[in-house]
Parts: sequence; structure tokens; C-alpha cells
Amino acid sequence: METKSEYGLSKEGQSSLGKVVVEIKNVLFQVTRQMLIDDDPSLLFTIASLFIQLFQMTYICFNRNLYQAWKHDDIAKYVNQITGYVLLSPQYDQMQYSAMVILTYLFVGIIALEILLYLVLSNRTEKLSKTLPMTMLKSIINLMLSILYMPIVDLFISVWTCKDSYHFSFTNYECWTGSHTVHSIVAIIFLIIFYILSAIHSFLYYEARFIYTNSLSKQSGFDDFILKTYIVIQVLNYSFIESQYVQIILIAFGNITLYIYNYHQNTHNNLYVYKMWQMIIAINNWTCIMLAFSKILEDVIFRGTIYAWLLGIPLLIIIVIQNPEERIDLLLLDNLKGTISQILLQQHHLLRLHNWNSQLFNIILDGYLKTHNQTCIRPDCGKELIKIIQQNYLDASKRFPYDYQLKIRYGFFLLHIGQRQYALQEFNQAQNLNPTMDYEFVLFRYKKIIEDEMNDQNVEQIDTHNEAMYLNIIKNFQSKIERVTLINMDFWSQLQEDYPDLGKLNQIGLNIHNLMNEIDMIWNRLQKTKQNTQKSLKMYSKFMIDVVQDQEYGELLYEKSRVMDASYIRKGIQMASKEEISMESLPTMIISLAQDKFGQIINLNTACHVFGYMKNELVNRKLNVLIPNIFQKAHDQLMKLGFDQKLMKERSIYVKNKQNYLIPCIIEMKSLTSLDQSVMIIAQFKLFKPYKQTCYILFDSDDIIDSISFNCISLLGLDLRLIQNKKLLVSEIFPQLQDKSEFLIKGGGIIQYKIPEDIMSGQIQSNEYIDEKTKLSQEFICTLNSVTLNNQQLGYMMKLEQKENENRLVPLKKQKSNFQFKYNVGKKIFLGEFSTDQVSAIHDLSSVHDQTVDVSAMSIKNQSITQVKSSEDQKFDYGEGIKTLQLFQNRIQEIDKEEIMEEFDEEHQQSVFQNNIEQQQENESNINNNIFKSRASLQEQIKNQGRISIIQKMIWFTNILYLVMTSLAFFEFFYLNQQYNEIEENINLIGKENQIHATLQTILTNVQNLKMLNLGVWQNANASTYEKTQKEALIKQLNNVQDLNKEVLMSELKITDIYSNLKVSDAVKMYFSTSQSQQYDFMEATQQIISKGIEVSNLPLREITEEQSSVFFVEYNLLNDYWIALSTVSDQFVLALDDRTTRQEKVEIIIITLSAIMLFMSLIIYSIAIILLAQMRLSILQLFLDIPEKTVKYFYSKCENYISNLQVGEDDENVSFQEDLEEQAELNKTLKSRKKKKKFINSNQNHKDHILLFVFSVMLLQGYFIFTYFVTQNELNNMNQQIAEFNITTRCEGFYRFCDNSERQLFYNQEIQLLNQKPYEVIKQNVKDMYAYDTSMQQQHALNIDVQNSDYRSVYDHIMMSDPCDVLPSYGSPDTVTCQAFARGALAQGNSIGVARYIENLRYIITIYDKFIGLGSKPNFTTVARGDAVYFKIVDDPEKNNILNLNNFNQTKEARTYQSNYLTPSFRYLTDNMIDGFSSDLSDHVAQKLAVFIVFNVVLFIMQFLIMYPFLLKLNKQISNTRLLLTMIPLRLILKIYSIRNFIKNNLTDIQY
Repeated sequence: METKSEYGLSKEGQSSLGKVVVEIKNVLFQVTRQMLIDDDPSLLFTIASLFIQLFQMTYICFNRNLYQAWKHDDIAKYVNQITGYVLLSPQYDQMQYSAMVILTYLFVGIIALEILLYLVLSNRTEKLSKTLPMTMLKSIINLMLSILYMPIVDLFISVWTCKDSYHFSFTNYECWTGSHTVHSIVAIIFLIIFYILSAIHSFLYYEARFIYTNSLSKQSGFDDFILKTYIVIQVLNYSFIESQYVQIILIAFGNITLYIYNYHQNTHNNLYVYKMWQMIIAINNWTCIMLAFSKILEDVIFRGTIYAWLLGIPLLIIIVIQNPEERIDLLLLDNLKGTISQILLQQHHLLRLHNWNSQLFNIILDGYLKTHNQTCIRPDCGKELIKIIQQNYLDASKRFPYDYQLKIRYGFFLLHIGQRQYALQEFNQAQNLNPTMDYEFVLFRYKKIIEDEMNDQNVEQIDTHNEAMYLNIIKNFQSKIERVTLINMDFWSQLQEDYPDLGKLNQIGLNIHNLMNEIDMIWNRLQKTKQNTQKSLKMYSKFMIDVVQDQEYGELLYEKSRVMDASYIRKGIQMASKEEISMESLPTMIISLAQDKFGQIINLNTACHVFGYMKNELVNRKLNVLIPNIFQKAHDQLMKLGFDQKLMKERSIYVKNKQNYLIPCIIEMKSLTSLDQSVMIIAQFKLFKPYKQTCYILFDSDDIIDSISFNCISLLGLDLRLIQNKKLLVSEIFPQLQDKSEFLIKGGGIIQYKIPEDIMSGQIQSNEYIDEKTKLSQEFICTLNSVTLNNQQLGYMMKLEQKENENRLVPLKKQKSNFQFKYNVGKKIFLGEFSTDQVSAIHDLSSVHDQTVDVSAMSIKNQSITQVKSSEDQKFDYGEGIKTLQLFQNRIQEIDKEEIMEEFDEEHQQSVFQNNIEQQQENESNINNNIFKSRASLQEQIKNQGRISIIQKMIWFTNILYLVMTSLAFFEFFYLNQQYNEIEENINLIGKENQIHATLQTILTNVQNLKMLNLGVWQNANASTYEKTQKEALIKQLNNVQDLNKEVLMSELKITDIYSNLKVSDAVKMYFSTSQSQQYDFMEATQQIISKGIEVSNLPLREITEEQSSVFFVEYNLLNDYWIALSTVSDQFVLALDDRTTRQEKVEIIIITLSAIMLFMSLIIYSIAIILLAQMRLSILQLFLDIPEKTVKYFYSKCENYISNLQVGEDDENVSFQEDLEEQAELNKTLKSRKKKKKFINSNQNHKDHILLFVFSVMLLQGYFIFTYFVTQNELNNMNQQIAEFNITTRCEGFYRFCDNSERQLFYNQEIQLLNQKPYEVIKQNVKDMYAYDTSMQQQHALNIDVQNSDYRSVYDHIMMSDPCDVLPSYGSPDTVTCQAFARGALAQGNSIGVARYIENLRYIITIYDKFIGLGSKPNFTTVARGDAVYFKIVDDPEKNNILNLNNFNQTKEARTYQSNYLTPSFRYLTDNMIDGFSSDLSDHVAQKLAVFIVFNVVLFIMQFLIMYPFLLKLNKQISNTRLLLTMIPLRLILKIYSIRNFIKNNLTDIQY
């Protein structure tokens, strides 16, 4: 069946998208209508908001990219700052990017809250105008439509406004990378949503009616929509377009559009708002014009454009305020030639001038009225403004009959002058013309307002006399009754099937329920009118009895209709419109009094068939066709005379039917005025129903008979053939009429009838009427009435009544047939009655005359009404020769009659036990028959129930599940984000810690260099300069260590327990000499190194020796226990990083497990709840199967009879409700048959679809957590895989420096331990470890090449595999040329060659060391050196001297240079880029997670509030509607059937209030 939304749009045949659009409109219309109830915002607030919007629009011409075009930067910048205070983007200089992002998501949340409030309020049925959610929604919309609109648009666009790949305001923030991509996409999406919402609000949220005191009142919302679009375009303009000329052109184009529309279509009805808008448009245009002048002509033709702009603003304000708003072009408009928009503007302008009510406006209106009166050529020109406006609308309606805007505006005008009914009619017509969405809402809202006002008024206050739409209500009422009846037939027909489809029954029942609600609403409206709803009352009463089976209410209505019948003659015509006559039971016509159609029949009802004419035979014909010949010449004068008199006065007339027989009747007339002001007459005819046989003869002043009535045939033997054959004088058959005075008196006199000679002589066959043997003559009571017009005698009307106790001339063939039988199709019985209609056999069936005797009249004469039924005792076999066949298994088989009888007997035989049970149930029903007073009380009780407990629990569980899922998602995202932050911080700490190690070894190198310089190892030309350089480098490195150590100490990141123990326990042994040491914690030990280093830097060069305590402390500890502690600390940082990248998996698994448990539980609970609800609905529908089949057939036949009578138009006015007792007995008889439990099918498998939907939803939600788990684990595994490479890369710098320093220490003193071991063994192992480090780093890089950051891969290849000399100078290396020339260009081939050469140099020096150690002066230095070094005498001991000279070998110098100038910058460059790569990967991963997280929460929000919550409410409504199907079962049947009665008593308590 067809379903409709609440604002009247049909969804039948629409696509799924169309249905969604209809539902969205429904939500918007319902909530916006509630918002506009009593909504009259403060005028002060409106003006203040418009003033702020003026500043915002002014900023467009002074934006950050355009203010310089004024060429007065100081003033323009000042204006830019002032107007920028009401926006957000000019404030970005005082905030961080994160603050802008926070603001963005704040407004995103507000927009989401607005949508949520719409959804929440749309599901509320009570009045919402004063509730807190409605107040919040109003506030949000008012602000977002005014002062917050441009700031929000500016903010959303600013998020993704970039310049040269960086944000325009936050220049250090790169665009479209990482989280910026997510923020930008969110901003773009919500910009579109916000613009769409603002456009919808612009079209809907305003007062469309002319209320000049309301600041929201205006003619259309299109002006606001244009403004919103203009602002979006201009913000995009100054955000992305750099050319000032293009910006100015776009601004000019937009301003021209605004000006043109607002000049011609400024639709605001409030004078102050109207002036304020004109002021905004004027200043905006002035600013645009001055901007263009300034850009093009400033300093060319003149100067000071901006000053002219400033001076022009107050002048514009004065001009706007003083502008009289004459609009002479509108006032002089010719309505017969103007366009529809011009006509609408004219009427609107006239209303504004009329209501603004100032002296100037009154003068303008007076001039308009005078001009109109002088130029108007119509005979009915109005003298008052309201009448002129109305006439203008009527003229426009004739020219533009299909313009919905015209009809809407005219409807508002009719409301303005108090004609609600006509206004509602105009709105109904406009709705059928496919209006746009804004006007669709206006129609929806005001139709609802008018209907609510009408429903709230008392019956006496409602006047529908001129309500032309009343007919539509009646037609709609009857149409819906027919539809409900047909659907009821379908329902009972389905129930008669062998296997009833309960799903289909439920759907049919829901359609019946929806239509019954509409019927009840229409009936309530009809009851509030003054109309004579006699026929509709009868129709509805029979509908309630026969279809709805509400016997009590139906009888009440029927009794009311009988009372109306009794008083109907006294009340007269009660119609409201010319079309309503179709609902009248009496013959009714509409006669036009228009000049061109005077006396023509416009319309008539079906009851007029008593005159013998079809409807198309009378429409558009003169009423004279029904007037006897004597009156036809003067009929128009008679109509004029009748119209001028009191119309409510009844009068007797005589109508001529199609066979030219007279029909006496009573006529009542009433005037009716149509929308076009034409006058018509409603004429209603009431036929006489006399108790005596009466006939009428009309003859002219010459006594020639003109017309006779039908009864003359039976009483006098006269018919039209005799009259038409010759001119028959009345005096020939009534000789006594020679003197008429005797019969003109009130009582009349006795007159003798003489049979005409033609009949007596047999010239006219009359055997059917006249006894040929007797040729009786008759006596009658005769009364004459003179027929005159303007004192002119036209003729006489003779009335003849049969004299009492006299034989009348009757047809011999029908004397024995005065008792007639009539078959009642609805009741399937024969009714017998006495009838005085003796000529029905020859009577034209299309004519109904007035001698049919009323049953009530016959009862007065004690003529009993006898009901005759077919006898049940007759033994005739009417079925003889008839075979009964049935279709079984696709074969037609004959069924023996005896088998049928046996089945019949078996069906009706009952055991004593069954009889006892039924008797017990019947007794119980008698006890409980007061449980439900009526169908209405049962229906009201079911409707007043709250939510079903299962639904209520599902709603609670859904809310809990939503909170749990949201909490898990938030915990997973923010916890993971915190872990990522800790991982990033840990990575930075590893880099800083290893940089501390390298820096400390650099400090050791500086100390050793100073010591060697003092000893004379270095043969420098300028020792003092070298000493100064080394001390400065020492101090710098000490400061670096101090800063790095402070950063590490300031970190609150938890590393490991071992690291924590090292920081607080004295676990590091520090040596002051070989025999003196002290335990320190790690932090104190570091501070000791720093302090001793500072002491060394302050020592004179001569005191910097190995024996000096500070020098010894620094050298010894950095090569032994403290260095071991440093390595341990570095290992702990790496272990902490490894732990962080692995333990996150456990958290993710816990989250996945919790979410899976919750979702699985929800799936089980939902499935069980859905199944229980399906079973609940099924159990209700199964109750219908307990109704006996014969009872179902009885209900079907009742509906079938009703619809046939309704469609044919038959109305048995004489049926007594006593006959319902027999129907009740028949119904009870059907209940005596054995109730066989039917099998059924259920095509409604929606619960399975619902469960599948839940499964899909659960999989979708769980899929998010699974997806995040795998994505997170993939990222963390990749990172964990790179830890080894990162660790070794960051350690290489310090370790290589340590190896170099160890060799140098060995060369200086072979007795001091290294790493608490023999120094030589450590040196040998260091060489092996360096090779291992270099190999391991390259191997790890090769393994990680697929998971590394692409930027780092490029950096590594550039540093290690190609020439790094172009980037190393930025890290302190010599220039590129020097770098490329180093080591004969070896470094130009990459650091992989440089590191290998460095290690090989250190290894080679150790081999030379082996040749000198322990051999004294035997080895020849020159021979061993082979030109790589020059011998210098440093000390007296030749062996030690040789060893010390190893520091001057070319290989040693090259290694030392490579270490300081190239190896350290290279590895620091690699470390920094690797850390940046980690940060970039983590940032991208967090951005990806953020996007998925936002999508998940949006989907979860939609599933909860847009799908799940409405679905549960809909499910609750469906169950309630299914329960309401029980009201289709008559109460008397409910009390008879135990299962139904017991269900209602016991199961309707499963309700949560």
C-alpha cells in the first residue's frame, strides 16, 4: 500500500535514495517547524549580528592579500585588524597550529551536535519549543547563520590553505603530509556539510508570513542563501588567489549580484532589518567600488581613495535611513501585463507600506489609491487597499493558475485578512504544483498551523461555509473508507487460506492501522465543522459496524444520524461548497446566477436521478427543463424573485421529470459565493411522502390540462398519452370546476370524477385500469391553488386526494399483489412489506415518484413488517445432479456427497468434555466481559503503553555497547599515540646518549692532544695556537655534554630498572689514581668527568701530563669503568625501545579480545531479542488463527456488502438495529463450529535480515580493531627490525673514536689498563670489533631496506655509497673541494670506503707497534716506517720514542683527520636523518590511525544514532502496531475466544512505563 510521510510526500514507487531524501525532509521539516513556534528573536540581537556581519563582509575587501591594494598601508592595515577581530584567521599569528586544529574539531563537534539534536528532537512527539535541546539547537542555528558563519568557513578553509607546500600562516608546518592530510580532509568534508546545512537553514528557518514585528519575517530565504554562497566564494578567493585584479573582479561580481537581488527582492518585512540589510549592501558596494578605484587610479589620477571611502560611509547610512522606499516602478505596475514576480513584489510592497504605518508611507499609499481609482476600468474596483490587493491576487490567479508562489502568497494574504479556509485551499492547490523544498516546508508548516488552530477551536467557532476544500475532505474520507474496507477484505481473505501467510497478514494489518489513523483524523475534523454530516455520519457508522466491527460506537453514531434525520428538515441546507452536494442524500443542484450563465445548472448529485435525467443531461442546461410549461416563460423572473427573498424559507414547487410528469416537492435555496466572487444558488428538493393516494393536475387559465402527476394513472386512469393526443379540458372530467371558488378555500371540497369519453369509448386502451363491466366513477377531495405572477393569472394546480373508505380505481392485475417481497443482499434474507405502489411494473425505472410508502408510515396503519426466510424444514434436494470436485495434487477428483456430509457431521460433533470447556470459557467471558468497555478503550490502552521491555533493554544495552566501543577505540588510539610518543622520545634519547658517548671520547681526544703537545709529540709550528684551539674545542665539547646530559636527565621516560638503579646507586667506580678510587652513581660520575675536564681546560700546558690528577681522571675513566657504564646505559635505552615496540602487541590483543567479547555478547543478545520480538509478533498474529473459519467468512461478507453498497450508493435508511440481533445470533452460530488449528506460513523473515545486519555490523566494528592491530604491529615490527641498525649506527661514532683514543693511550703508556684489561688485547679486539661494526651496519641496512623510510634510504646511499661531500660541510666538515681531495679522493666514493680505510689505518699502526714493542732501539724507524713518518726525538727512551712517533705516521694522521672532519659528521648526519625517518613514519602512521579512528567513530555514531536507535524505536512501533491489530477483532468475539481474551489479559503487561 501507499505510505506517506508526515508532510504529504508519497514514497510509493520511489527508489531507496528517494525514500531516504523523504525521511531527511521529514526530520528537517518537523524539527524546524517546532523551532519556529513562538520564535521571535530579539530585534537588538538581530541588528547586532547584522552589524558584525557588516564588519566580516568589509574584511573581504581588506583581507590579508588585498589590503595593500588600497595603497595606504597604515590605514588599510588598521581596517584589516579591526574587521579581522570578528574572524579567526587574522588571529593565527597569536596561536599555534595545534590551537587552530583544536578550534576546527570544536566546530566539527558543534556541527555534529546540531545533527544529533535534529535526530533526537525528530523522535520526540511532545511540544518541543521550550525544551533545553530545542533551545540549544535554536542558539546554534542562530549563531551559525549569522556571526559564526564566515569565521567557521574561514577556519575550515584555512586548515588546508598552503603556500609553497607549507601552511600560509604556520610556515614551518608542511602541508598534505602526515596529520595535516587528515585535518584537511576533515575540514573539507565538514565545510561541505556546514555549507549544505546553512543553505537548508536559510531556506527553512524564517517566518514566511507577513509579520512586520518579527525580525525573522521575510518573503523568501533565497537572499540569505545567496549571501552564504557569496561568503564561501570570497573566502576561497582571498585564500587561494594571489592576483589582486582577479580578487577584485570576483568581489565586484559578487557584490553586483547581491545588490541586484536585494534591490529587487529585499523581502524582509521588519522595517529595521530591511534598512539594516540595505545599509550592508550599500556599504559593501561602496567599498568594492572604492577598492577598484584605488587599485586602478590611485596615484594615477587622484590620491586618498581610502579617505573618500571612510567619508562616504556615514553619508550612505544617512541616505539609506532617509530613503522613502517609494518603488514607484512597482506602484505603477499594470497587473494585467506584469510578470508574476513583479505582481508578487507589488503586493508585498503594498503590505509593507500599509503596516510600516509612517506618515510618508501613508501619503504614498493615498496617492496609489487615488491613481488606482482613476485608472481602474472594472465595475467592481475596490476602494480600500486590502480589497485592491485581493483583487490583484485574483486577477493574477487567472493569468497564472499554476504558479505555486502566487498561491502561497495569496494564501498568506487570506490568513492576514482572517480567511483561513480559503488560505488552506490555496495551500492545498500549491502543494499539488511540485513546489521547491523551501516552499514545500512553508506549505507543510502553515497547513499544520491552520489545522491545529481549527482543531483547537470549538464547534461553534468553526465556519466552513466558504470552505471550498470541504469537498476534498469528504471525498478523501470516503476514499480512505473504501480503501480500508478493501484491505480488510484482503485481510479476512488471506485468513481463509489453507495456509495463511502471517507475514502478509501483518503487513496488511499495518496498512489498515495507518489508514484508520488517517480516517480518525479526518473524522475528528469533520466533527468540528458546522456541516450537516448526515450522510458521512451514516457512512461512518455503518463502516464502524460492518467493517471495523465496533458495534457500540457504530450504533451510537447511527442513532445520532437518526436524530439528525428527524431534525434535517428544520435545519435546511448545511453544505459548505458547490462540490459537496455529492454527499447529500436529497436531490441537490447548483444553479449559476452569473450574467453569462444565469439559470444554468452547474452541478448536481446522484440523488437527482428521481427526475429521470442522467447527470450529463442536466449539467450546463437551463433549469427551465425541469419547470412545467406554464412557468417556463417567466422562470428567470421567478428565480430572481426567489433569490431576492429570504433563501432559508422553504417553498412548495412542482418539478417536471423527463417523462413530463409532475413531481411535487419542497425546495430550499441557499446562496454560495465562490473564490472568484461569483454568486450561485444551492437548491435542494425534498419529495413528498403522503400517506394518502394523491395526484396533481396543472392546467392553465383556459382550463387546458398542462401536466399531471404519476398518481393520475392509478387514481384517474389518465396518462400523458391522453393529454398529448388532444387538448383535454379539466372541466370535461370535473364538471364541478365551472365554479372554482368552492375549491379555492383551504379545505377544498368534494368533487366528482367523470371518466373521459375516449376511455369510455375504448379509443384508449385502459383494461389494465378500468373495470369494463362497471365503469366506476370516483369522488375525491379537491383543493385548488391559483398560480399567478405579477398579478397575472397563469393557471391552477389541482390536488386530488382519495376520499376515505371509498373504492379507488385499481389495476385488476395487481389487486392480489399488494404484499411484496424484497431481497436484502447484505443480510441474505427476504423482507416482506405492504406496498401501495401499484404501477411499478410499468413505471420507468429511472424515475422514482412520490407514492412509495414509508415503512414508518405503514407501521402507523398497523401494517406489520414480516421477515420471511427460506424454510430449513424443506426436504427438496436442490443439489441433485450437481457434482462436487476438488483439485488435489494437480488432479481434479470427485467428492462423494456422503463424504461431504460425514465431514460436515464430524466437524460439528463435539464431545461432552469439549462442550464443558466451551461452557466454562463462556462463563468466564461473562465474568470478564467488563475488562474492556469498548474498542476505543482497548485501542487507547494499547496505545498508551510505553516501550516494550525487550526494546528498552536493547536500547540500554546499545548505549552501553556504544560507550564501551567508543571507550575502547579512544583508549586504543590515545594509548597507542602515547606509546608512539614514548617510542619517539626513546629514539631521541638513544641518539642523544650515543652522542654523549662520542662527545666524551672527543673530550678525551682533546685532552690527549694537549698532553701530546706538552710532551712534544706534535711538531706544530705554532704550539700556542694549537693549544688554544684544543682548549676551546674541549670547552665546547664539555658544554655539549652538559646540555645533552641535562636533556637526558630531564626526560621522565621510564627506561629500565637497571638504568634507574645506575642513576641512584653508587655502581660506577671512578679512579683518581691507580690506587685511589670512589664509587659514584652514573649521573655523579658524568658530572665528575665534566668537572675534571673543565679543570684540565684551565691548566697551563706544561701541567697537562698523565700524572696530573684531573688529566688522569679523565683519561683513565673514559677508557675503563665509566666507559663500560656508558655502554651499559646505552644498552638499557635500546632494551627499553625494544620493549616498547613489543609490549604494545599485548595491549592490542587485550583490546581485540575485549571488543570481540563485547561484540559477540551483543550479537547473541541482539539475536535472542530479535527472535523473541519476532515470536512475540508471531504469537499475536497466531491469535487470528483461533477465529473460526465461518466467522472469518462472516467478516469478509460484511465488508463485501458494505463496499458494494458504498460504491453503488445505496443507503437503507429504514433498517432497524433490531436486525443486528439476528446478525449477532448468526455470528454466535459461527462460533459454535469446532476451531481447527490451522497451519500457517510466515513470509516475514525480517528478523533474519536484522540478525544478518547485526552480524555485518559486528564484523565491521571488530574489523576496525583487527585492522588497527595488524597495522600497528606491522609498523612496530618494522621499527623493531630497525633498532639494531639504529643502535649500531648511533654507536659507531663514539666507538670508532674510542678505538682511536685507545691506540693513542697505548702508544703513550703501555701499562694503563683499557676496559679493565690489558691494553694490547683490547686494541686487538677493537680492530676486530670495528670490522664487525662496519659489516653489521651494512648487513642490517640491507635487511631493512624494504621497511626503512624512503628519505633515509636516500640519505644512507648518499653518505655511504656515493660522494657525501656536498652535505657534510653543513655538519662541520671542510669545504667540498677539500673533502673530495681527502685521502686521494677515497671519500668521494662514499663513507663505506672511508670507514674501511680508517679501520685499516688503525690496524696498520698496530702492526707497526708490534715491530717496536719490546725491541728497544733495534728496529730502524726509517726502515719500518717506509716513508710514512719522519723520526722525531721525543723522549730519551728509544723504544718509547719509536712508539710515540707512531702518532705522526701518515696513516695515524689520516685516521685522526677522517675521524674529526668526516666520520663524525657523517654518522651524525645519518643518525639525525634516521631519527627523522622514524618520526616521519610514526607521524604518518598516527595520521593514518587518526583517519581510521575518525571514520570509525563517525560510523559508530551513525550506527548508534542514525540506524540502531531509530531502528529500535521503529521495531517498538511495529510491535505496538501489531498489537493494535487485535482491535480488528470485535470485543464480543474477544470475549468468546479464550486464547485471545487470555492473551490480552496476561501478555499486554510486558510493558515498561
